[in-house]
Amino acid sequence: MPDLSRAMHIVIDMQRLFAEHPDWAVKDIGRIRPEVTWLAEHKPGRTFWTRFVPAQNAAAAPGAWRKYYEQWPSATLDGGGADYVDLLLEHRTLAGKAGIFDKSTFSAFGNAQFGAALQAAGTDTLVLSGVETDVCVWATALDAVDLGYFVVLARDALTSGVPEAHQAILDVIAPHFAPQVTVMNHAELEAAWK
Repeated sequence: MPDLSRAMHIVIDMQRLFAEHPDWAVKDIGRIRPEVTWLAEHKPGRTFWTRFVPAQNAAAAPGAWRKYYEQWPSATLDGGGADYVDLLLEHRTLAGKAGIFDKSTFSAFGNAQFGAALQAAGTDTLVLSGVETDVCVWATALDAVDLGYFVVLARDALTSGVPEAHQAILDVIAPHFAPQVTVMNHAELEAAWK
């Protein structure tokens, strides 16, 4: 069992954008909502939240992000995405204001204040939950590993719009990164993170 005494739970993008948006909703998000809530309530003082904030419009997006938003104009802030940026209702109170980090990139480390907050909290391990396992969660995991953090993927609190990609991260790719990354289920986390 990893030492989770200095761990921080990072909730990745549990937003209306991925629960309700007509183009970006992740069908399986309902399954993980109670698990994410349990983790956040289990360690309320050791939980940070991220929100993915889309570009204003495709023309305002830098580099290859422009083509990305040309493919998804309804997700831009001008295209209606602004209505979906909020965290899910049951998570807003848990998150408060100080523990929310907005990002315009896949990785949470795209917000410089996020990394500074982890350092200030004396964190050495990140427990990741949220969406999508193979996109924002995995991008955050790789950046964390590069910075020397140990990463725990909370199996029961992760999902993706592409189930095969989600499973590949958990069952094939993450194990390839041992001893820097591990996958733990609810019971394992409950036993290890007192």
